[in-house]
Amino acid sequence: MQVIICPYCRHTDMDDGLSLKRNKWVALILSLLLGLLGAHRFYMGHRREGMFIFFLSISLIGLLITVPWVICDSLHLLLISNKTFKEYACHC
Repeated sequence: MQVIICPYCRHTDMDDGLSLKRNKWVALILSLLLGLLGAHRFYMGHRREGMFIFFLSISLIGLLITVPWVICDSLHLLLISNKTFKEYACHC
């Protein structure tokens, strides 16, 4: 058994193989289809960023910020390795 410490919220969890396994490709598809709602961030466990994207995209001015943000997130998810994704996605 291995102890996992989330780099974002510092939550510790035991990796017993039963925890949710997040997939890079699922996050990428969510980013492409529902990225303006922050779905990919919620999926990865980054709730605050997901809420921020969601509420920011409600306004037209916010869309000017969230559209490039989601495009960068999608490219980032496409280009990172699976190992890096597992470190990037929150474990809690």
